[in-house]
Amino acid sequence: MKTPFFSLILIVILTLSSCNQNKKNQLEYKYSSEAPMVKCDSPDSLLVNEAIYEFEKNLNAAFNKDGRNTARIYTTFINQIIQKRFVVNEFATPHSLEIAKALNQSSVFKNETFDVNSDLSNCLFNSIKNNNLRTSLNSLKKANSLRDNVLLPTFQNEARNFYNDKYISTILALKYYYPLLVKMEEKDLVEKLDATPQNGTINFNKTPNTNQTIKPQIKAEQPGHEGHNH
Repeated sequence: MKTPFFSLILIVILTLSSCNQNKKNQLEYKYSSEAPMVKCDSPDSLLVNEAIYEFEKNLNAAFNKDGRNTARIYTTFINQIIQKRFVVNEFATPHSLEIAKALNQSSVFKNETFDVNSDLSNCLFNSIKNNNLRTSLNSLKKANSLRDNVLLPTFQNEARNFYNDKYISTILALKYYYPLLVKMEEKDLVEKLDATPQNGTINFNKTPNTNQTIKPQIKAEQPGHEGHNH
């Protein structure tokens, strides 16, 4: 009698595992035809590429509406994170939310945040263009001291150059943007007019929905690991 019973249990476990994997694979990749932002050998490289394209689209739509000053998007983003004024549901889209959920099911995240001890993390940190910043961050990483109160001021000093360094942009997206969305649902997001991925300009052909319910602003809890990395 034990054999049929345990066979049934095994079938149930395999079915549930397959369902979870299918959910992860249901993400619509909108940027799969675009050139890879970063070149790191990872089983989740396509997902990471999707994440950074969507992240920069969201920041441009919020902080660079005229498309003329890409340098300020990271300066503004980091300043708002430091000052705890970044309201993530004002910026994120349903696609951003889907990416966050997929990241949380992937090897990129551990305990609902970016795994800074992963092979992907090593590649990103070792590929940062700015020599001084790369050396400083890797020293902190080696010492297990990637604390936000050290990292964020360091990022703030170099933020104007981050748009041209997609490795550091990816670190910021994975560490300070997508973890804020992991526990959110689509109903939490503030509805917006359509924006283009390139420059964040508003689609004036879309008629605003005057009857829509205004979603409350949710100030997501900012990453605040005061201790060492886990």
